[in-house]
This record gives sequence, structure tokens and C-alpha cells, in this order.
Amino acid sequence: MKNIFKKNSSRGFAGIIALLTVCSLVLILTFSLSASLFTKKQISKNLYNSLKSYYLAESGTEDAIVRVLKNYNYGPTNIFTLDGSTIDQNISESGNTTTIDVSSSYLNNVRKLTSSLTVTTTAVSFYYGVQVGEGGLTMGNNALVIGNIYSNGIVTGGGSVITGDVIVANGMALSGIVVKGNVKANSIVSSKICGDAYYQNIDATSTNFLNSPTSPTCSLPLTSGTAHPGSTDMPVETMPITIDTIRSWEEDAEAGGVYSDAAHCNPQVNISIGPAKLNCNLTGANGIKITLTGTLWVNGNIILPNNVIVELSSGYGDNSGVIIADNIGNETVNGVITTSNNAIICGSNGYNSGSGTCNVSNETYIMFLSTHSGATNAINISNNATGAIFYAFAGIANVANNASIKEVTAYKLILANNATVTYESGLENATFSSGPGGGWEIISWNETE
Repeated sequence: MKNIFKKNSSRGFAGIIALLTVCSLVLILTFSLSASLFTKKQISKNLYNSLKSYYLAESGTEDAIVRVLKNYNYGPTNIFTLDGSTIDQNISESGNTTTIDVSSSYLNNVRKLTSSLTVTTTAVSFYYGVQVGEGGLTMGNNALVIGNIYSNGIVTGGGSVITGDVIVANGMALSGIVVKGNVKANSIVSSKICGDAYYQNIDATSTNFLNSPTSPTCSLPLTSGTAHPGSTDMPVETMPITIDTIRSWEEDAEAGGVYSDAAHCNPQVNISIGPAKLNCNLTGANGIKITLTGTLWVNGNIILPNNVIVELSSGYGDNSGVIIADNIGNETVNGVITTSNNAIICGSNGYNSGSGTCNVSNETYIMFLSTHSGATNAINISNNATGAIFYAFAGIANVANNASIKEVTAYKLILANNATVTYESGLENATFSSGPGGGWEIISWNETE
């Protein structure tokens, strides 16, 4: 009997030890699982907070980009709170590129983003003071071009002067012009050439002067020009702006908004405008100032009133701007540009109200582009416009008596008596943008921390 009780007692003790062991293992497993769950919860929470900080940094970046794209007021450093996070924006500019650095701190989780934007530009090279299509160039008495000329049509004048070289392509002639530089043309008639002459036909008057130039027509010391008879005709020169480029600029303008109200079409007070499309003719009150802040497409005609000031916004920096007159489908009737008396046109250095003139040029311009293709003038320039480029895509440009401009390109060009074109070297590398209010491209967007 004693042995039986001893045996049962040993078995009970072993059972207790087993139970305690199992309970210990369960407790250890429970604590381990609880610790693991707690750790995962903390990791998930930290990940959530970090992701929230990242997306808040993205929100801050998007906010800064919108401010730049829409040309809203913004400072170089901006700090604000969004959904419990402190967001720092730093915006810096270098040339055409704007860099945006944004950091977000949410519950000590810091995320940083850097993005870069650049102004999209179109390079247009104006290599000549005057470039003319098949319509040719007609120069009045004492008309002057300070620079070179390339014409796909005949060039005629009456004692008119060109200080640079003249190329007349397409088998056409040069007639009645004083040329300080060289001439390349199929035929040269009644002209005084101070440089060399390349031709197939030349008259006696032109030959005599080429062999024996005189002063002050030619500069001292006088040197006879070299004749190159039998020279090959020069090829037709392609115009520097295509219709595809024009359509691209029009898209940029239209993206800024479409207007037909009087405030935009016939402003009576100073106005900043662009990028925009105007479904109307553009005119305005005498003496107002129009500041171009983006590409402007006028779906009609443009008449700059007397004493108007048109200036490029300083936001353009080193780039130039475009104003287009184009009534698609009605090009033979509309799309005409007229500058009235005493209109002043300035680049991005702006207008000086004290002197009543443009500030010193930084070689930026406003290009007035017409697509008018009718028999009447596409562009009428009746005053000095040294901050402007004029481009008649398929029509006639007429520069009135005593007017002075920097560059003109047209299918056909008429320079009236005493009109002057003075070529500026920066035109060779002119870049046109849609302005501070449009034409931006995001070139990078990266996380830095």
C-alpha cells in the first residue's frame, strides 16, 4: 500500500512540473508575441508618420510650383503649417531655372524634396537686319539698313544705303542701291558697290563704280572691288519661323485663358496681360502702358494707339516675348498689325518714365508677328520701335518715313524715305519664351532626405 501512494505522489509532482513548464512556455510565447506586435505597431506608426511627412512635403512642393507657374506672389523662404506638420519652402532662381527645396517635419519625421523648373524657350536666329521672301525689298530715298540683307526677291532702291553685305537669291536682281559690303546677285543694275561683286550680269554704271569707287560713298582707303562674273545664283533662304512654331506659341497663349471683354480688348488704363488669347481686335486708350507677362495671341487685328508704351515684363529675364495677330481661316482679311505715332516698345529692362524712353537694352525684344497674307500691308510701322522685332509671315511689312527699328522679316518689305533698320548682334541668338506666366517645364523632382 505504501508503495502505491509513493508511486502516485511521484506522478502528481511530475504533472505539476509539466504544467508549470507549459504555462511558462505559454507566458513566454505570449510576451514574445505581444512584444513583436508592439514593435510592429511602432514600426507601422513610424512608417505612417514618415509617409505622411513625405506627402506633406509633396504638397508643399506642389504649392510652390503652382505659385511659380501662375506667377503668384511668393518669397524666397516660406514657412507654414499643414495638418500638424511644419513645411519650409526655399525658392531660388538662376537664369531660366527655378529650384524649389521643401522640407516637412511631422512628429520628428523629416522628409525633404528638391524640384527644378525651367522656362521653355524657342531659339530663333535672325542673322540679317532684313530678311525678305519672294516679294522682295523696295527702299525709298535715303532709306538705310545698318546690317546685312538676304532677299529671295528683287531688291530695288533710289540712292538707298546698305552698310553690310547683300545677297539676292533665286536669280533676282539688285538695282539702285549703295552697298558698303559685298553683293551676290544674278544681276546688278545702277548700283554702287564698295566691296566685291558676284553676278552673272552687270551694267556699265555698276562696273565703273566697282573698278573706281569714290569717297564719301565708300570708306577710306579706297580699294577697287573684285568682280566675279559667272557666279552661281544663291539659293532661296528659308524663313526663320515655321507655322508649327507659331501654332505652338498660340497654344501657350490660349492655355493662359481666352478673353473677349473690353478690359482686355480695349484697355483704358495700364494693363498686364499674357499668356492669353483675345477673340477680338486689340487697341486701347492713348498713352496707356501694356506690360506683356506671357505670349499674347490676338484673333483679329492689333492697333497700338498713340503714345502707347508696350514693355516686356521683367520676369522674362534674358528671354524675349511674342505678340501674334492671327485670325485662322481669315488670313487674307485680318491679322494686321499697326503701330501708331510715338508708340514706345521696350524689352525686359522696361520703360524709364523719367527719361520717357526704354531703359538700356539687354538685347531682349517683343516680336510682333502677323500671319496676314492679303494684298494690303500685314504690318504698318509708323514710328521708332527699337525694342521690337517685326515679322510678316506671309505678307507685306511697311516701315514709314523716318521710322527706326531693329529687325524686320517679311515676305515683302517696303522701307519708305529715311526709314532705318539697325541690326543688333543679340538678334542672332534670340530666345523666345511664353513668359513668367506660362511655358514652364518640370525637369526634376527628387527626394533628398
